[in-house]
Amino acid sequence: MENKIKPIAGSLGVAMFFIIAIVAWISDCEPGTCAYRALVGGIVAYIVVSIAGRIILRILVDEIIENQVRQYSQRYTEDR
Repeated sequence: MENKIKPIAGSLGVAMFFIIAIVAWISDCEPGTCAYRALVGGIVAYIVVSIAGRIILRILVDEIIENQVRQYSQRYTEDR
């Protein structure tokens, strides 16, 4: 599951890179400044999406496991 987060984070990082570069270019920044801001923004977006995706994935998996254990324990107590 975590292997699916990295491509999504990469795509969003690249998209953010271009969005920031276009906004900086429209704002009449120097080319070096545009590139630096876009690069940093893309890297930050990648890191944030990777971390947030892993946290959300772990919360969902833990909740699914807890739900399954709860259902199993209810079935076990009903059978007795």
